[in-house]
Amino acid sequence: MSNFVFSRRALQKSINRLSAILEKCQLASIVDRLNRAGDARLPAMWELVLLDALSQVGTLRHEVQLSNGSRPDFELTVTAFNGECIQIVGDITTVSDAGLDEQNPVKSLSTELTRLALKAGLNPNHFGYDVRGGRIGDFRDAKVKLFLPMKGELVALMLREVTPWIRRLTISPQQSDRFEYAAQGVNFTLTYDPRQRFARGGYLCYNVAASLDKNPLFGALKGKLKQLRHAPHESIRLIIACDGGTAMLKDSVLHSGSTFNAREVAADFLRQNSSIDAILLVTVIETGRPLDCTTTYQMKCDWVIRPPQSRSSRMTTKAIASLEGVMRETIKCLPQPVRSPYNAANRCRERGCGPDMIGGYRMSNGRISLSSRALQRLLAGDLTVDEFMAAHDWNNKVPTDNPFARMSHSGRMISTIDVENAEDKDDDWLTFNFGPPDPAVAPFHLPTGLVPVAGSGDRSG
Repeated sequence: MSNFVFSRRALQKSINRLSAILEKCQLASIVDRLNRAGDARLPAMWELVLLDALSQVGTLRHEVQLSNGSRPDFELTVTAFNGECIQIVGDITTVSDAGLDEQNPVKSLSTELTRLALKAGLNPNHFGYDVRGGRIGDFRDAKVKLFLPMKGELVALMLREVTPWIRRLTISPQQSDRFEYAAQGVNFTLTYDPRQRFARGGYLCYNVAASLDKNPLFGALKGKLKQLRHAPHESIRLIIACDGGTAMLKDSVLHSGSTFNAREVAADFLRQNSSIDAILLVTVIETGRPLDCTTTYQMKCDWVIRPPQSRSSRMTTKAIASLEGVMRETIKCLPQPVRSPYNAANRCRERGCGPDMIGGYRMSNGRISLSSRALQRLLAGDLTVDEFMAAHDWNNKVPTDNPFARMSHSGRMISTIDVENAEDKDDDWLTFNFGPPDPAVAPFHLPTGLVPVAGSGDRSG
């Protein structure tokens, strides 16, 4: 699987197509960010696929300098379905909860608790935590904050206060216990229960928008104002806000009278900033299938435009219809997503190209298919035999569990090998076809259908 929202193979196709449109230095900048692990990777991915999609519906120019020196991501000229020629100048931004995560380091608390438990020889699954939190600021103009210090201070606090408690647990590891800390704006509770099978944690949801303009989406939109403020007067100014792992763009986030959703935030941004005409919110919807344990991913886009009474002269009824039509066609040109933005954001911080299909295999009628990348890693020495066998659950010393062992013990050898392109899984199925028992490794046998001659046994007397 890719470490991006889209498969790496699909991203390379976008790179190849854009090579005929973008300048070499422009494309090289995107490719460099894609190849470098870190938080810049996912924004580079959204920029790449959207520029590629836009280029397929109109004439695209990238980073054209405006009068104030800014260089928006795209200038798109397109003839709409009604024959009208429109020009769109826009910028692409990626919205992330990384800043909120840094201000509310509950993941660091969980990680450090696990580390301290393992160091003491205790099972981390027996631990749990509850972090208090609250709203800071006035009603409908606040932010949600967990009562935790910043990461560095939190780690030091846990070393100083939590380590002695965990050491005491080792004296009677079969006895449950509880640790509470509440001082100087910090408030959390840790629990230890040897009967508990899985680690648990609870905390207030801090990535909801309790204010219209104090949230990641509004901040990302505001960062694009300077880029578009001096666009040509006749050009429609558009910001495309993409999901970089933010809860605000997910359908699963519940909103109440004291919190705001992405549409409300975007609408208020347009109300405050007349130089922007429209905002396109782009995310991926993740749907699970419990019966077959599979997950499907689908693009989801939402339009936000200024109310009729406050629209610029550019945003006529025809222009809006044309713009919506162009954007619908653009979204159709995006690749099929294969991972949620939240998971991709975490994967993009890791080095490498993402996981392969190791552990998965298929069997039918003398055929065994498994991951081409995994087998190549095994043969290259990047993966040990034990790791390979364990991934496929073939290391329990029961020969019948290993399909290759069954074929070998039956005297059946590999006859041909086929490669099946797995497309968006960024891997291939390597299919081994096995022939009938081979005398090179199996006992001799009579030809199929041959009937022994009667009386052909021992002759005596």
